[in-house]
Amino acid sequence: GLAFLFVGIVEFVLAALTFMFVSDGPPGKPREGRSWLTIAREAWGTDILRERSFLLMFAVRLFFLMGTGAFVNLSLLYIERVFGMGGFERSAWQMGAVVTVVAGIVLAALPAARYSDRVGRKRVVWAAIAVAAVGTVVIAAAPEPPVALVGAFFFGAGGGMYLAVDWALMTDIIPLASGGRYMGIANIANSISGPLALMIAGPIMDAFTRAGQIEMGPRVAVGVGVIALAVAAVLLVGVHPKRDPRQGGPVPPAANAGP
Repeated sequence: GLAFLFVGIVEFVLAALTFMFVSDGPPGKPREGRSWLTIAREAWGTDILRERSFLLMFAVRLFFLMGTGAFVNLSLLYIERVFGMGGFERSAWQMGAVVTVVAGIVLAALPAARYSDRVGRKRVVWAAIAVAAVGTVVIAAAPEPPVALVGAFFFGAGGGMYLAVDWALMTDIIPLASGGRYMGIANIANSISGPLALMIAGPIMDAFTRAGQIEMGPRVAVGVGVIALAVAAVLLVGVHPKRDPRQGGPVPPAANAGP
């Protein structure tokens, strides 16, 4: 109970600070007498299908979070079935894994964000995908728990790099006048990535369990995440930002012509 109360207090304080100190920025589109229901329906207008880069970036986010979501959601079964840990030993490893992942996120996020201002967002996202893939492979193939923790560090670093640049790249793609609408739709990828990852990884793990290879089930289920990460990397080729942080303004048409 105290844990939930603490989370609630933190959320309340953050909401209050946001309300008091964060500016709304430029004014939104005028309502022009339309009802709130009409405005809500406009969020799902088919005009969004013309924003090809946004749709591809939505898919990039979905597949990246699916690729990392397998381990995030199966970590308990992973440590139980792969290394046979239980009780206090399992809890201690989980705490160590959380600390290791967070350390990777913290150490990678800020440098990645700053570096993306110089080399462009897409290159950093590709690097994030590669680092996360390395971490995923190491976790899936780890012979001992300490090796898995090394993989967890790279796993966290890749996630930190991606999260630091993902939203920035999205703002370079979407029409800024409708930023709220596009950001809201983009968040759907965050919500469905975990369940979709489990819909794929779960049956894979079950199949190995039924075959008597209980240890291999979580390894393969986590390792399959690399395929989703590879799909994200390929889809990113077709994303063409409208604004470039290195130029401080719109991207020239010629620069957007190729991948």
